[in-house]
Amino acid sequence: MSAIEAALAGCDGPSLQREAHKLMGSLGTMAAEPARQLASDLEAAATSEDYDRARQIVDELVQELDRVTRALEAIARDSQGAPSGEIS
Repeated sequence: MSAIEAALAGCDGPSLQREAHKLMGSLGTMAAEPARQLASDLEAAATSEDYDRARQIVDELVQELDRVTRALEAIARDSQGAPSGEIS
């Protein structure tokens, strides 16, 4: 997120678009659909150089990434007690 925030602060549309696209791919791999959609929306805002909208999306994205992180942490905690090869 630091690269996204730096690109946004500098109103650097191409960098913001590139970083949003990379994040979108990573989130898609994790099936984190709400966050992936926000990254896609951010990429579109960067393409059109709509920095006000991009700032709104980044705020939403930070919150959604916090939810994704908490969910992944819960999965990791739950799987610690599972026998090898099994996730409870």
